Amino acid sequence: MATPPPSVVRSREHTRQWIWLGVVLALLAIALGTHLRIAFRQAWDKDVTSLRNQAELISTAVMEDLRAVDLTFDALVTLIGTHDTEQSRTQSVAQRLEVASSAISGVRTMLLVSATGRVLTSNQRALIGADVSKHAHFALMRKATDPQQLQLTAPYRGADERFTMALGAVLRDKDDGFSGYLLAEFEPEAIHRLLSVATSHPDMIAMLVHPDGVIAFSSLDASRLAGVNLGSDPASVLGRFLAGGQHHAVLTGAGFQGSDRRMYALHKLQAPNLRISRPAAIFVSREVDQITAIWWNWALGQMLVYLLLALLGAFGLVVYQRRVRAHEQLVATQREEREASFARLAASEERFRSLLQHLPIAYFALDPQGLWVDANRQALRMLRVDSLASLLDRPFVDSWETRFSALYGGAFQRFREQAGPVTEMTLLRDDGTPITVVAVLQDEYREDKQLRLIHGLLYDISAQVAMQENLIRASADFETKVQARTRALTQANDMLRDLARRDELTGLANRLAANELLQIEFAALRRGGRQYAVLIFDIDHFKGVNDSFGHGVGDEVLRQVAQVLLGDLRHNDFLARYGGEEFLAVLADTNLASASVVADKIRAAVAAMPHPVAGSISVSIGLAMARPEDPDERTAVDLADANLYAAKQSGRNKVVASGS
Repeated sequence: MATPPPSVVRSREHTRQWIWLGVVLALLAIALGTHLRIAFRQAWDKDVTSLRNQAELISTAVMEDLRAVDLTFDALVTLIGTHDTEQSRTQSVAQRLEVASSAISGVRTMLLVSATGRVLTSNQRALIGADVSKHAHFALMRKATDPQQLQLTAPYRGADERFTMALGAVLRDKDDGFSGYLLAEFEPEAIHRLLSVATSHPDMIAMLVHPDGVIAFSSLDASRLAGVNLGSDPASVLGRFLAGGQHHAVLTGAGFQGSDRRMYALHKLQAPNLRISRPAAIFVSREVDQITAIWWNWALGQMLVYLLLALLGAFGLVVYQRRVRAHEQLVATQREEREASFARLAASEERFRSLLQHLPIAYFALDPQGLWVDANRQALRMLRVDSLASLLDRPFVDSWETRFSALYGGAFQRFREQAGPVTEMTLLRDDGTPITVVAVLQDEYREDKQLRLIHGLLYDISAQVAMQENLIRASADFETKVQARTRALTQANDMLRDLARRDELTGLANRLAANELLQIEFAALRRGGRQYAVLIFDIDHFKGVNDSFGHGVGDEVLRQVAQVLLGDLRHNDFLARYGGEEFLAVLADTNLASASVVADKIRAAVAAMPHPVAGSISVSIGLAMARPEDPDERTAVDLADANLYAAKQSGRNKVVASGS
């Protein structure tokens, strides 16, 4: 199966990264939604409890007054039964009415009415003798048959034109005939004050509602809701509660006269010790929008935070993927440069190999153990060897003539120790015939000073002595070429090493060289060596330069900044292009104060040298001191990078330093 190209692999990896980001954001959205639902439920339950408590509080206060009226009526009925004459009965009741009306805060008027509708006595003296036979409460009381049950009148307008209600107890004579009734009329202002005090929110409304659904009292202005019939629509929330047998409930439904939806806490005014034929009810309500307003504000804040996190995640992934692409392009460029260098080196070696093969003199090479590793055509021809393969890995001493071998005991190492670089020796050809040659030997060493190869030239001196001079010149020329080849190989290796550690655009060291130097400096610091500081520079708004003026101008800005940085650093300081528009400097033998001075000097120097096209240039600088107790050399670099970020965040063109 064919391997996909790197661009396809990178595209697939980026797609997987976006999928993972989407999965994480989806999980966060699910968690946020669950959290918002729980918070909404808690806020809703809290307001339900608050409304229920307010309704119970008002009901308790009102029922205390109702119970007080019930007890007063009970005492008055007993008192009336002890008197035979209407005059004595009226006088006795009048005193009690004065006391009771003063003691019960929610009652303003108490009456004793005769069977004909005449007010016999009252705490309001202006009403004594008045005819109330046309009043609605007279008709209600005449219909009442149970003297043990209190009767609650429908709301009506009192003498002051304000809506009120009254609680009455029917009086029966000895023949169980209607003989009058006792009546306690509520004080609208006192009930209104009680309802108003109990409301804890501006949108909260408390009401006392007659069993028929007519509002008698409310916490609002009396003219706004009093007299409104809430039970006229049996399908409404309040109509269903009044018609049902519930004692208390919390319901949600439409507001008054088509207003916004409201939450209602409803509580009927009934208790085992309260004798009312049809109990009234307390309604406490709030607008649903107001109840959920705080939750909505909080939820919007949470959703905005989630949206911000999603945007930051997407932005961060875009930046990361762009940097990965830039890094891959840089690596590809460096790889191409290395491959080109290797190709040039291979071509050079091939040319050198061809040169050796076509030399008119015999060349050979031995390894440190004295085994043949190479020979050119002239050498093979001289030794009458059919092919190089048959000569390779053969001991050199096997080619020695017997008498010559005896001089060194057949030992190659002894030969190397005693023979000079130019040695006359007798060798045996493959056909067994001897040949006298002058061998010119040259050792080649590796960088670690270990012997790599022994190069040699063989000159046949058996033909004519006259060839000696030519052999000497050829030997000298060959030695020069060997040295030139060695130098070429060394230079090529140095060039490759420098290319791998040099930034082509600025001529500075690159990130690889910087990391190697940081490892060396940190190791020296831990051994008790010199202290050093790490500075990271970042050109402010560099992307804008590229976008506005092109990458050519951006490259000029990078080179200009590099030269400014070099000009303000000491010869023993280190400077590298660390990536993109970032540079890294290592200041040796420097404390925090001195490094801060150098950093600010560099910052000012860059700002003082605008580019002729890009204009004003500035850099932000992060500075950190390396410490022996740091885990590794990256700690100081990461701290300097964090300080660079802080310099960017605080306005750019600044130096932020930390360390000791």
